[in-house]
Order: sequence, then structure tokens, then C-alpha cells
Amino acid sequence: MYNVMIVDDEILVRIGIKNCIDWQKTGFNEPLEAGNGRDALEIIKEKAVDIIVVDIRMPEMDGLELIRKIKESGSTLEVIILSCHNDFEYIRTALKHGACDYLFKPEMLPDDIVKALMKAAARIESRKELDNRIKTLEQKVNASITGIKESFITDIINGKRVRIEEFESKSTEMEIKIKPINLTVMIVKLSNIENTISSVFKNDEYLLRFSITNILLESLSGYKTCEVVCKNISEYPVIISHDNERSIKNIYSLCYEVSRKIIGSLGKCLNLIPTVGISRCFHNIETLKSAYDEARYSLDKRVFLGDGSIIFYEDSVQWEENKNVEIGNLINKIRDSGEMDCAAMAFLVSEIIDSHKYLKVNDLLELSANAIGILLKKAMRYDGVIKRLYNSEPEIYSRLYKLGSAEEIKKYISIIADNIDSCISGSYRNEISRAIAYIDKNLGSMDISLDSVARHVNMSRSYFSRVFKETTGESFIDYLTHRRIERAKDLYRTSGLKIYQIAEMVGYANWRYFCKVYKKHTGTRLSDLRS
Repeated sequence: MYNVMIVDDEILVRIGIKNCIDWQKTGFNEPLEAGNGRDALEIIKEKAVDIIVVDIRMPEMDGLELIRKIKESGSTLEVIILSCHNDFEYIRTALKHGACDYLFKPEMLPDDIVKALMKAAARIESRKELDNRIKTLEQKVNASITGIKESFITDIINGKRVRIEEFESKSTEMEIKIKPINLTVMIVKLSNIENTISSVFKNDEYLLRFSITNILLESLSGYKTCEVVCKNISEYPVIISHDNERSIKNIYSLCYEVSRKIIGSLGKCLNLIPTVGISRCFHNIETLKSAYDEARYSLDKRVFLGDGSIIFYEDSVQWEENKNVEIGNLINKIRDSGEMDCAAMAFLVSEIIDSHKYLKVNDLLELSANAIGILLKKAMRYDGVIKRLYNSEPEIYSRLYKLGSAEEIKKYISIIADNIDSCISGSYRNEISRAIAYIDKNLGSMDISLDSVARHVNMSRSYFSRVFKETTGESFIDYLTHRRIERAKDLYRTSGLKIYQIAEMVGYANWRYFCKVYKKHTGTRLSDLRS
């Protein structure tokens, strides 16, 4: 709905125009009124007006003066002129100043007024559409420039060689704020980004990147010579040039304060936990890759210091004093732990990690993955333990590589060790052990069933079924079918028996039905084992 104002010193003209049109039906609000240009200007200042219908000749301030003042104010409202037969020069002047139409008072009809109003409304819509297109184009241009700038800086971070002269030239074109000398790189690393993507941003990565970048820029608003780039969804390098500052203490103090502000803002606004790794000072654009690598190296120490830390490169390199120890020697130390139980082995791994805080992230993960592998091999000696373990923790290694700190890794290995020890020490209650032995002994019997095995161990059918699944991780029928298929495979590989003979030996009277069951559970045919 458009807002209209009728400006005419003749009250009858205003009443006539106001009453001859169904304003709501034609898409306009009931019009405002003014008796002269001066009053009209006051109303325009206070209320939103889209279209004015104005008489050219009025006392105090005529229509032409009103149009001039409206245009001088920068307003884009549309003007329709009311005129008499001897006002041609006025009309031409008004049209020159941007009036969109005119109405000849002695002859104008309601339809003429409506057509003029609709023409003005169409001009308003066209202007809005053009403004939106221009705004969209400006946004695309700005986004394109930002994208090109970010790509240029990222290329340098990744190792592209750029001379200072070339950088200065590109800086002018792309409005890059940093200077080519006296640079420090800070990497903001986000550890819990997946939760924020799914819960807050509904998997909209672009919106999340945009929000994080804006928060970082806001945190850096007091520093004119800095740039933020998005390396990936969880890593944001911040590059600061310190102009003529030569005090390392002052530079590190600034970096520390900025880092604290970033950690606080991202935590408060997005519930993210950032860690900041900071390079040495005084890099130039030609050594920006080295500065980035230093900041990355600093971030490796978050595994030991924890998320939310601020880590300077010069602090982290002090941990390198014992780095000559081979990771293989540490792994062998775990392997050589012999027959100690899993909990004791986990304790040994924890001691090794605590005494080797200089380890890089990849080395720590390699050590931990090998420790878990040794634990799993120990579990494989006991029937059913591995299956139960994977039922409760199906993605052991995937979860390990998602952990963010040494404490989490030590705790995770300890949990796995405890679970394995628990499974080994009480892997099956006595009745289930007897039941499994009975099943294995009678796999060839066609009479074996849930009822017959439950009777064998003196348990009710329903209670045995529940306890069997809780203990083995499988239903009775699935377990029986799995054992029969495995026995059939062994017989087929090690004997020259026909399939119908093997089917009978594993409890199936109908060999075709056995083949169907085998295919359903394995996805292959038994005969494929010999092909």
C-alpha cells in the first residue's frame, strides 16, 4: 500500500479527489492533506509519503518550490501535478524537475487520477527493483573482491612466492590492509565446530563462516592493519602488521589481548572453543608461509595444553629438547609390556604421554592408535569379546582421531581397556557359556532351538533369550545362523563334500533353503569360496 498526500489550497479540490476514488481497492492508503507547500514539507518530514498530488499555484509556497525542496532533500517520492489551462510553462518546469505526470483540473476524471497514481506506483516499483539490482551487484562485486583477496592471501600462506613490490601493487587493487613487513600470524582453531554447524546453523557452512569471520573482524576492530582469511571451516588465520612497532614485548602483549578477546567473543556468541597459535614477530610477506607454519606448530601443543589456550611459537619450541626419541621406541615399549592386564597397559600409555609432552599431534595419535591395536589383539584371544566391544563402541579409531587433547586420549584408551578387561573377566555368565558350548556341539542337529537350549541350561525361554542377547550382543537365532554359516565355510574349504551334504551337517534338511540363508547373510554363494 502506498501513502499519498493531496496538496492544494482549495479545500473542495482536496475533498473531491479524496472522495472520488476507492483508495483501498486501488492499492493506496487514504490520502493525507495539506493546504500549501510549507505545510506539506512539514508532513513529509514526519510521515512516510510515497506520492504527492500537488497544485502548481498555491499561496506561501507554490508547487514548483515544493518540488525543488523535495528533490534537494534527496527524497525519491513521486509527484503528480494539478494545473489549469494557462500553466504550461509551470508544467514543463515541474516535469523537468522530475514530476511523473500532470492532471488538467477542469477536465480530470476519477479514472485519470487513478491512472496517474498507478503510473507513479509503477515508477516506485521500478526504482525499488533497480535499487535492489544495484545493491545485489555491489554485494557480488564486494564478495568477489573479498574472495579474490582471501584467495591471494591464502596462496601466499600455502607457499606461493610473492615479492614485496608485487604485493604492494595487489594491495592497492584489492584493498588489502596489511603491510608487507613486520607481520605476525595468529591461527584461530575451533575444536567443537561440528556441534555448532548442526545445532545452531542447521548445516549452513557459508553462514557459519560468515558469522565467525565477522566476529573475528569485530574483535580486531581497533587494529587497522590486519586481515582474516578462512582456511577451512575450523581454521582462521589472522595476519597483523605492526607498522613501526619494534618491541617484541609490546607485539606479544597485543597478540595476547587480541586472542583473549577472540576467545571470549566466539565463546559468548557461538559457544565455540577456540585455541590460538601465534608465530614469531617480524616476518615479511616473503616469509608469511613460515609464519603460518610456526602458528600451526604452536597449535599442535593444544593437545597437551587443552582447547581455549593461547600458545606462542617461542614457548612451544622449548618442548623440542628431547625430540630425538623415536616414536617407534615408545610403541615397542607398549608392546613389550607383556601379559599385563589391559588397565595396566592403559596406565603405561598414560605415563608415556605425560612424560613426552613434546610429541607432535600426529606422533601422539600414532602412538595411541598402536596402543589401541595392541589392546584389541589381546581381546581377540577371547571368544566374543571383540564383538561385544564393537557393539558398544563401533567406531573406535574414528573417535580417537576426533579427540582434541591428550587428556581425552588417555581417558579414552583407559575406557577401552576397562571394557576389554570387563569382557574378559566375565565374558559370559556360566549359563551362557554352557549354552554356547551346547550350540557348538550340536550345530548339525535339526532339533536345536531356543527352547531346547534354554531347557539345557535350566532357564525360561524368555529370560534366556534376553540374557543371551545382552551377553553376546546377538539374538539366539542370529548367533546360531552365524555359527552354522562359519562351520559350513570351514567344511567347504577343507573337504570335498557336496553342498547338500554340508547343509545337513550344519542343521539344514533342505539344501536349497540353506543356500538362500547363506546368500542372505553373506551376500555371496558358498561355491564362490572354491572359485
